[in-house]
Amino acid sequence: MQAQEKVEIKGKLDIVLNHSVVRLLKPVEGRMVEIASAKGLEEGDFGFSFYPAEESFYVIGFGGPNSLNNNYTFYFKPGDKLDLTINDSTYTLNGKSISSENQVLNKWHNEILNFEQKVVNSREKYSRGDHTMPQIDALYKRTKTFAKENPTKNKQFNHLLPILLDVNYYSLMGEYFQTKGMVVRGKKDLIGEFLHGIKPNTFTHAASDVHQLPWGNTAVEGYVHILERIRKPSELNVPRTYEVFERKLTYLNNDTLKGDILANYLYRQNEFEKYDEAYQKYGELITLPKQEELNMSTLIRVAKLKPGDQGLNFKYPNLQGEMVQFNDFKGKVVLLDMWASWCHACRAEVPALKKLEEELKDNPNFVVVSITLDVPKDRDKWLKAMKDDGTEHNIQLWANGWTYIIKYYNFTTIPQFMLFDKEGKIITLSAPRPSDPKLKELILKHL
Repeated sequence: MQAQEKVEIKGKLDIVLNHSVVRLLKPVEGRMVEIASAKGLEEGDFGFSFYPAEESFYVIGFGGPNSLNNNYTFYFKPGDKLDLTINDSTYTLNGKSISSENQVLNKWHNEILNFEQKVVNSREKYSRGDHTMPQIDALYKRTKTFAKENPTKNKQFNHLLPILLDVNYYSLMGEYFQTKGMVVRGKKDLIGEFLHGIKPNTFTHAASDVHQLPWGNTAVEGYVHILERIRKPSELNVPRTYEVFERKLTYLNNDTLKGDILANYLYRQNEFEKYDEAYQKYGELITLPKQEELNMSTLIRVAKLKPGDQGLNFKYPNLQGEMVQFNDFKGKVVLLDMWASWCHACRAEVPALKKLEEELKDNPNFVVVSITLDVPKDRDKWLKAMKDDGTEHNIQLWANGWTYIIKYYNFTTIPQFMLFDKEGKIITLSAPRPSDPKLKELILKHL
């Protein structure tokens, strides 16, 4: 078996305020994730070395992790080397050991640099449409020809390059139209004239391709935002209303990318009612881990849980691998049992819990749902614990560690018992333990 080769990056940060952090970022499901960073740079020198699991796009720069400014796109294969200098507004490649892919990316960067600096990085609040729209039009046309004129021997890179150009364009345009109002001189519809080629459902790239690329998520937002500007070119800003959000979903024919739009919309909400309005109708669009992560962080922020609030519609696999969700138990009083195989206090409650279930077995409107917080390496211990305790025939769900349900309900220790009514609403998030007779009294009160 051949040893894996590492990528080696050597660089110099040549900027006026040389106290910045240089980051190495990687797109994960279209969102930028920090892989490494170099801080406390002496004379601006920095470097990274890593073993890539696969060839892929990366970003290096001193801009924020979610910023298009001062961050630059590269492509690395095992064994690649890169030497670069980053200054206040661009970067240059040094030496001769530059891969053909990064030479092409550098050529594209240099082609659009003037546009980026004049339009996107400009501090002007407004820009004149008759000045900028021709530049925008030229950039759009260039995205359709550049890849064909600059092929490499790398088939994967060649496949992704034209998609990257589209992603670059829509990311820049989204940034531009959302941060700058455009003054339209006279009655001439410059937006309609120059952006006539951009129509609903023309962004047809596969989500799996878009999500490999830097700021893929930003590009999808930029695309639907442009379509809103085309719809009402006289408006300086597109309102972020529920109506506009729903219309943006119609501009895409890919449910995974619609999930990105939904997750972003939810993240911007500060009131649970507005969050819930969109999530209840479109929540099934959120399927990817990064979408779930963003959604859960939003939910934790907007939800102020109290008795009478709706319980979280979690979804976890059972012992047979079938997905079970909280809403499956509507019509029943639900006792949620959070436990783990290593938790002695949890397992000490098992005899009392089994006794409680036996006493209420004739009531079809009561159910116990047990969710383990065991991590993947302890799965066998989880299985053995259920067998030893005689609970393997109960409803047992696998949460794969301390996941989003813990964050949502904001508890830090187990055992944790929570009780919900027949409508799935919270009775209490700190129910008595089964060994306490008060638990049975509380359950009977709501049956």
